Amino acid sequence: SFYVIVLFLIFETTWSQTNLITNPGAENGLTGWTSSSNYNTGWSVSTLYPHTGTYYFFSQCTSSCTALSQTITLSSGSNYILSFWAFGSGSGSFQVTIDTITLYSSFVLPTSYTYYTTTFTASAASMTLTFTSVDDTRLNDLTLIVNSAAPTTVAPTYAPTTKPTAPPSANPAYLATVP
Repeated sequence: SFYVIVLFLIFETTWSQTNLITNPGAENGLTGWTSSSNYNTGWSVSTLYPHTGTYYFFSQCTSSCTALSQTITLSSGSNYILSFWAFGSGSGSFQVTIDTITLYSSFVLPTSYTYYTTTFTASAASMTLTFTSVDDTRLNDLTLIVNSAAPTTVAPTYAPTTKPTAPPSANPAYLATVP
């Protein structure tokens, strides 16, 4: 039961942190986000394939880059964890940056929702997170939290309810019964 308690404390601490991304699941349309496109329609919101909730971000760009971005207030020098779920058509490319830091270099997204997570250190107090796509991309459940050190947990101590018994004396009758 000691292990369960420790895991619960760490789990509780991680999930109680504030998500720094505004509208991380597209439930409020593109509120908080900027969509730019060199071709086609850029990023929009759809209900066809959400990972969770009702909506997700969708890029229907197939010929040129589209960018979905949000400027986020951070603490320079602090470490952060970014995570999200995404999938594409299995062609094209997908990239994630925060200002000049490339978190995920151009790669092809798989054809089913896949979980991505990475860490970075903020280099400024305000940075722009950008998802760039040349693909039919679905993006959902974005999270950006402070990567604080795991909490220090003191191991629980307990007092036994009974005193341990003394080991039996070494008498020949006792030793004869030991397998």
